[in-house]
Amino acid sequence: MDKQKIAVVAEKVKSFAIALVGVVFFSWGTNYLAGERLLYNVPHILIPVFNLFGAIGLAIGLLVLGGGVMVYAFLNWKKVGGKPFVYWAPVMAALVVGVVLANTNFKSSDDFMKEQEVRNETQLNEIRNSGKPDFKNQDLEKHLASFNDLCRHYEEALQADNKEAIAKYEDEFNAWCIKIADFTPLLNADEQYDLSRYYAKLVLIWHDLRQQNVIEEVIEE
Repeated sequence: MDKQKIAVVAEKVKSFAIALVGVVFFSWGTNYLAGERLLYNVPHILIPVFNLFGAIGLAIGLLVLGGGVMVYAFLNWKKVGGKPFVYWAPVMAALVVGVVLANTNFKSSDDFMKEQEVRNETQLNEIRNSGKPDFKNQDLEKHLASFNDLCRHYEEALQADNKEAIAKYEDEFNAWCIKIADFTPLLNADEQYDLSRYYAKLVLIWHDLRQQNVIEEVIEE
């Protein structure tokens, strides 16, 4: 193969490579048109467009950029005597595949937030349903056991709608939580993890009581 033919083949390969870049930009743009998202990857050349016109401007910009790059690659292809069909057939096939892949399993911001809420609720329920670990420190065991009486008094105050008692037990609970921190340095790493998880469970129990009371007050109003 002479040097001229090698140069022609090299230019054709170059044209296809440029076209694939255009396919990526175009496919990327169709994905951003599908819905809003929390994060956007913005090419430097389109940052001014994104700042001025937002997500829709970015999506359209990517479509235009991708299309422009593919056309530029085609003109470069024709310049070296390439046939249009030989260029557009694989490029269009790549474009279809690119658009499909870019939009497969697309999740909008709303979908992401809903999934995150489900994951958070699942994790909270796991904590709520977890059992109590045993600790060697007897003072810690007594302190944890005191939560039951404190919680019972708090629930009674809520049911009686005794504002003064509610405030009193809220303060006692805050002091109880602060006291937990005093035991942490006395535990090994495994016990610290168990305590943090069990402490989270007790805080959730307290929070659920408080929230239930708020819901009941709203219903009564």
